Amino acid sequence: MSTSALLLHPQRMLRRRPLSERVEVGITTVLVVIGLVLAGISLLYLFYANEKATQDYHLRILQEKHAELVRANEVVAMLLSQREALVALEGNPKIQKMRDVKNKELLFIRDDIVVARTNK
Repeated sequence: MSTSALLLHPQRMLRRRPLSERVEVGITTVLVVIGLVLAGISLLYLFYANEKATQDYHLRILQEKHAELVRANEVVAMLLSQREALVALEGNPKIQKMRDVKNKELLFIRDDIVVARTNK
């Protein structure tokens, strides 16, 4: 361009070319960028899958511990109910009235009346 053309048209001097005209990208560059993007996505997926597997493993361990604690709690509850049952039986007035059988025969008793007696 000549200087007279620039003086007549100053907006041409200020006008910039768009990015698409300034940058020339070859097919190799496009393929490399696509490959890098795919590799990045693959690595992110790998890290996510690994984290998920680790969380599942920890969850399984916690579930096993929970089941073990539930079983232990059931055993303790059973022992406690047995202990409470024995205490309740010891406090029962009918049981407190019981006495040892002097002759070791087997007696079937209902309301202080002998129903059956076995002799050995």
